[in-house]
Amino acid sequence: MIKLKQGDLELLRGALLFLTAAIVVSAVWWVGSWQYRSMVEGEENSARRSLNAARAQLENARAQQKYFNENQMTYGELKSRGLFGEEKRLDWIETIERLRARHQIFSIDYDIAAQLPLGAKAGNVAAFASKIDLQFTVLHEQDLLDFLADFKLQAPGIFLLDSCALKRQSLGPAGGPEAELAGTCTMQWITVKEKTS
Repeated sequence: MIKLKQGDLELLRGALLFLTAAIVVSAVWWVGSWQYRSMVEGEENSARRSLNAARAQLENARAQQKYFNENQMTYGELKSRGLFGEEKRLDWIETIERLRARHQIFSIDYDIAAQLPLGAKAGNVAAFASKIDLQFTVLHEQDLLDFLADFKLQAPGIFLLDSCALKRQSLGPAGGPEAELAGTCTMQWITVKEKTS
C-alpha cells in the first residue's frame, strides 16, 4: 500500500490537471486537423472535378472544331459540285455533249424528269431528285465506264446511278469497228434547296 503525503496529493492533482489539459488539447488538435484534412480533401476533390470538367470541355471543343473543319470542307466540295440551289440543266447538257465527244459515245439521248421531293428534310432545307434516263450507243463497254466516271467528276450536280444495261445492237463486217452496243442508264440528280415556307 502506497502512502501519500500532503505534498504528493498536490503533485498528483497537478499531474492530473496537466494530463487532462493534454488530453483536451490533443482532442481539439485531432478534431481540428481532421476538419482541416476534410476541408483540404474537399477542396482538392472540387479542384479535380473542375479540372476534369475543363478537360472534358476542351476535348469537346476540339472535337467540335474538327467536325466543323471536316464538314466545312465537305460542304464546300458539295457546294462547288452544285448540290445546293437550282439544277443547272444547260450546264449539264453542255457537259454531256463535251464528254460524249471525248469518250467516243456514238449517240446519246436523255430525258430529265421533273424534280420530286426526296422527303429528307433538315432544318430549313429540303432535298429533291430528278430522274434521268440516258440512251446511248458505244463501241465498247469501257467507253461507257470511262464516260460515267468522267461524268461523275465534271457534271454540275450530285448524281446517283441507279442502273445501266447494255446489249449488242449491230455488227460491222466480221465484227469490225462498226460494232455497237446500245444501252440505257438511269440516275437521280440530287439537289438541296432552302425551304421558302
